[in-house]
Amino acid sequence: MNPIKVEKANLLETLKTNRDAHRAVVEEAWEGYKNESIRQLEAQLARAKKGDRKQIFVSLTMPQDHTDDYDRAIAMLELDVEPYVMLDEHDFTSYVQDDWGWKQQWTQTNSAYAASLLQ
Repeated sequence: MNPIKVEKANLLETLKTNRDAHRAVVEEAWEGYKNESIRQLEAQLARAKKGDRKQIFVSLTMPQDHTDDYDRAIAMLELDVEPYVMLDEHDFTSYVQDDWGWKQQWTQTNSAYAASLLQ
């Protein structure tokens, strides 16, 4: 497919909306990560206090945050002096449809902690 010309102002608005939604999920995921960390550590502490002679191990995957990808694209657009920009299919998929190359892994990782991704 050929690149398309879009109004920069509309693209900026879309990117900022997508960024805010992304950031809200990230914040929710970090809160869930904190709660799960505390839950697991308290369970391990209780076992240790009881004298259980088992290895203590807690392993949690940290939430992923790609806010900087949005911020970079927004900053580039804000510095561009043209009222229109060209988007190829890849850029359109990322910036407009909010389907970045990292989106699937991000969703899998953060869904363990962010209830909004499970809806």
